[in-house]
Amino acid sequence: MFPSIPFSITSQEGRNLFTANVSKVSTAGQGHGGDVYMLTKESRGPQRSIPFWILFLVNSVAVALVMVCNAIVLCILSLHRRTFFQPFYKIIYVFALSIVLDGLSTLIFHILAAGEMPMQTLLSFAIDLFLSYNSIILVFLLSLNRLAVFTIRSIDELLFKGSRVWFTLGGAASFSLGLIALLLFSSAYQRDYNEQEYSMDDSVVRIQLISAVNTVFYSIPLLSGLLYGVVFLSLRSTRRNIKFKPTLSAISRAEKAILKQGILIMGTYLAAFLLHILLQFNPPISKFLLRFFRSLLGLCPQFGIPLFVILGSSDMRNIIRALIRKTTTQKQLFIKS
Repeated sequence: MFPSIPFSITSQEGRNLFTANVSKVSTAGQGHGGDVYMLTKESRGPQRSIPFWILFLVNSVAVALVMVCNAIVLCILSLHRRTFFQPFYKIIYVFALSIVLDGLSTLIFHILAAGEMPMQTLLSFAIDLFLSYNSIILVFLLSLNRLAVFTIRSIDELLFKGSRVWFTLGGAASFSLGLIALLLFSSAYQRDYNEQEYSMDDSVVRIQLISAVNTVFYSIPLLSGLLYGVVFLSLRSTRRNIKFKPTLSAISRAEKAILKQGILIMGTYLAAFLLHILLQFNPPISKFLLRFFRSLLGLCPQFGIPLFVILGSSDMRNIIRALIRKTTTQKQLFIKS
């Protein structure tokens, strides 16, 4: 989901006009000058070779792990809402829900793609874009919440305190929906299922708008990484005035958590962006491998953010331990009986 898979726009004559980033799609359309603009995947490499299937299996396992990790976080937050009542966990809840829904929708629409259900392919494209854009906004809200809690309390009062966090999340979802509607109707999208490549092919009449929107959304996670850096520096400067050891220990834990989250988000998105740029210059390295690593990088925030939540929360770790002990005990009793 994010970072979304980048594609290159080329004209009918093969000129590289622009680079943009569209999630899991390839886009083509008719430009104002008569050229056909295409936002296309490059050659995927040997479709049926052993290396292809090995990398395909690795990617599938990674996607499955991402879904399982987010599903665990989603279940724990749903069953223990009184324990995890802070706005940060509410954002994580919506984030994990988005990742799980994205995986399920992708699976369902690919299974039903050959059924030619009316509006099915267009609906799948709208869902793909909505979940991708909204999840990127959620990543930004996570960093903004950390800034509000540790540095600028007025942001917390305005956006996250009490029930306001739900209005903020609702506003983010509404913005994503409005943006998707604008892109669909103003750019004249059309999606078809490519049976040969087992993928969705998308076409668009006006490419400039989607290119501009995706460029903006590519920069949002980088901004989130910078916000984590601001919070880390703020916590680092605060510790100098604190003498009470328990408070100092709590600040140290917060520093480590903020630093890890910031490095995860900034590092993965920056690496994916650099790989995207590298692919435009025909490097001697296999493009198939570069795209594979870029795809795995896209899964890092989806897996890393909920994993950091699990590892960083003692309450969540205790719940998981208790669940494992309970499951093990029940299994032993079942075997004995």
